[in-house]
Amino acid sequence: MANITNTAAFIFTGAGSALSSLQEMKGHWFESAKYALFILNGALIGSLLLLRFPGTVFEKRVLFFVIFSAAMLLLMATKSFLI
Repeated sequence: MANITNTAAFIFTGAGSALSSLQEMKGHWFESAKYALFILNGALIGSLLLLRFPGTVFEKRVLFFVIFSAAMLLLMATKSFLI
């Protein structure tokens, strides 16, 4: 039940953040949509893994996904710093 409550809260929090950031988003909609596509793909893959395999399989792979995400964030940060 707690996961459902958290998920519902995140949906409305994201919508509120998007509405409050409309001025800052001018001219950045394509970039935002690109990131949203990656996020959606990751969420779908993670959901399918959770539903398809036992919990132990997901526990073994989630560490890889977290490390991969952190590496991508670091790569993006250093790339934007160099530009």
